[in-house]
Amino acid sequence: MWALEGHPFAKEFRNSTVEDWATSSGKYAGRTRSAGAGAYTYVEVDAAGHMVPYDQPEAALDMFERCVLRLNRRCIPGRKAEVMPKLEHLLTRA
Repeated sequence: MWALEGHPFAKEFRNSTVEDWATSSGKYAGRTRSAGAGAYTYVEVDAAGHMVPYDQPEAALDMFERCVLRLNRRCIPGRKAEVMPKLEHLLTRA
């Protein structure tokens, strides 16, 4: 991964292992690889193209809550959220 050159977590990321990722409901969603206690994470969502929220909405919400909202203070999908409740009510259509 040439984009990591010079990044403080480059060596740790290259030596990290790929782990399976399950959503908070337990559904298998893909694979992750992390470094820097989750500060730098690569997430691969199975059965999704470039429109992950359309193709895999549950996985997209789980990743958003954990990575963007940092529910567990680090972006490692599949681990139990600790900080705030689920936000499905924000995504419902009127």
